[in-house]
Amino acid sequence: VLSGKLHPQGKTVVLGGRYTAIEAAILLSEQGRLVSLVTRGELGITVQRMMLRSLQQKLIELGVPLYLHSPVLEITENSVLIRLGNEISALPADTVVLGMGMQPVNDLAQELEGTGIQIYSVGDCIKPRNAATVAFQAAQVAEKI
Repeated sequence: VLSGKLHPQGKTVVLGGRYTAIEAAILLSEQGRLVSLVTRGELGITVQRMMLRSLQQKLIELGVPLYLHSPVLEITENSVLIRLGNEISALPADTVVLGMGMQPVNDLAQELEGTGIQIYSVGDCIKPRNAATVAFQAAQVAEKI
């Protein structure tokens, strides 16, 4: 979605509460799509609060319904079932965008192993993290070098 290769149609539910999901919801809403954002917790619990407030305000300005603390129970052919408090609610969905479940990608570091080149891995290639954590980790590596 963010790269522009996928163009969801109709009512779209974005699942996730971190940057990727928030940015996807904003982008789709700005494109005129009907978007809802669902997360089992709060928005971006580990991201910097100032940036988060800005993104959250943008979602509110665009009228994107936010369903916080709402675990997804099931994705059906035309809806997403969520737990909303003590009740189960069905959000109509023609498309569901997953903005969660990031996995580390460290193929390049593995490929360069054994070449004699000194390799330092930081950030998402080790474990998905927020920018502040990666900057701290990179500073630690730079101090070693």
